[in-house]
Amino acid sequence: NKSAPPANDAAAAPAAASKPSEEANTPAVAADNDAASRAIDFFTLTRTLKTTKRTGWVMRGVHHPESIADHMYRMSLMSMIASFSDGALDTNRCIKL
Repeated sequence: NKSAPPANDAAAAPAAASKPSEEANTPAVAADNDAASRAIDFFTLTRTLKTTKRTGWVMRGVHHPESIADHMYRMSLMSMIASFSDGALDTNRCIKL
């Protein structure tokens, strides 16, 4: 003789979940939402760096110009290598430039 499984409260959950909580309207949550929105905007912008060709190269008619992302990546690698070979360079500052 098996007893019936416990009742599932899932039916009550959607009603509770649909009510806005007081926590959702706090300044901290609003700030988190704003930060998330700004992060998404930043990543959307940086995605275009892979496909945007360097303007000076395009204006001068260079065949297959590098993208902005190509340039940034190559320059950061050059900065790292240069700073490793000469201790006088600040690697972090060079990469940030």
